[in-house]
Amino acid sequence: MTKQRLEAIIGLTIVILACLVYFLVIPVYVEPDDFSTVSPDLLPNVTVICFGLLGGIMFIHRQFIAEFDGEPSPISKENLIQLFIIIVIFAVAIFLMHIGGYLIGGSAVVAALMLYMGARNWLQIAATSLIAPVLLYGLFEVLLGIPLP
Repeated sequence: MTKQRLEAIIGLTIVILACLVYFLVIPVYVEPDDFSTVSPDLLPNVTVICFGLLGGIMFIHRQFIAEFDGEPSPISKENLIQLFIIIVIFAVAIFLMHIGGYLIGGSAVVAALMLYMGARNWLQIAATSLIAPVLLYGLFEVLLGIPLP
């Protein structure tokens, strides 16, 4: 399998996952809220639609527009280990969100990803991992009235 063909398959997989989330996950897990002026499923729907469109563009570009490059697929043991590490980071973050809420889980995932990507300035890690989730929480909870976990 070539790199170009792999990227086309990934794009198509993103489109399929976005459709599944849009039609099967969001209607089940997002509860209607009569007290907010913005529908609680607005952000999840917009996000999933954007991901699906980007995946579709990736598929179309790699499959039909880009010239065939013939490069071998970049999947290796190291790539699979990195994928596993990132999946574990997000699984732990979701677990922490379930136990302690969005602020704790969001801060943990931002800090873990920064460490994984090589950031070593502890002040920068602490500031980013605390400020980003607090700003998102304030945006959705305070300004839009959309509850976060």
